[in-house]
Amino acid sequence: MRVITGMAKGRRLLAVPGDGTRPITDRVKESLFDILAGDVEGSVWLDLFAGTGGVGIEALSRGAEHVVFVDKMRKAVDVLRKNLEITQLADSARVHCTDAFRY
Repeated sequence: MRVITGMAKGRRLLAVPGDGTRPITDRVKESLFDILAGDVEGSVWLDLFAGTGGVGIEALSRGAEHVVFVDKMRKAVDVLRKNLEITQLADSARVHCTDAFRY
């Protein structure tokens, strides 16, 4: 997993060890952001079931103003926080370790 474009372009994102999560592939993420194209910059995102943060971090890298990440898996949230540090995007994010259905 990597950040495709923007401020953090090319940065490799960490993954949760084991097979407890299934991160979005770069190809699917790229297709999603091709569709959203001009709507990302300055936007605010809610990344439910965030996992390691691939989608929300991509949004921040492309100019989103703020992302709220929600995931209930502690290991994923720990890796997500590290990924925000690696990409230097933590100041524009809030991370909640809780069930997305109760958020």
